[in-house]
Amino acid sequence: MTTVLINPGSGPVDDATEAQARTNMQEFLAAIGLGDGVAAEMQGPSIDWNGTPDGRWTFTVSLGTRSCEVEMPGVSGLAEAAASARMHPRLYVDGGSWFWDFGLRIARECLTTDQEGRE
Repeated sequence: MTTVLINPGSGPVDDATEAQARTNMQEFLAAIGLGDGVAAEMQGPSIDWNGTPDGRWTFTVSLGTRSCEVEMPGVSGLAEAAASARMHPRLYVDGGSWFWDFGLRIARECLTTDQEGRE
């Protein structure tokens, strides 16, 4: 069987661990730049269309009354890979597939902007 990925890095993540996903989320929260008020609660492993874990863990990230869902890969080096433009697993923010830096921007917007685009 041949697998074609149109969106590189969006497929299953091999050798992923929950512990690394938690570490990545802590780095994500620090990098998002919204201070101590932003928090993340793990919901559990992300499940692919076959009903099997895909190597990402789902977190609800919140700031006050606003929140977004982030599916964080459980492998190391996501931020470093983004900085060097290497191929790496994508994270998902509210259903959209993003590389690290873009995922940060989308989550920051989600947490600080209302539906009408006001901060």
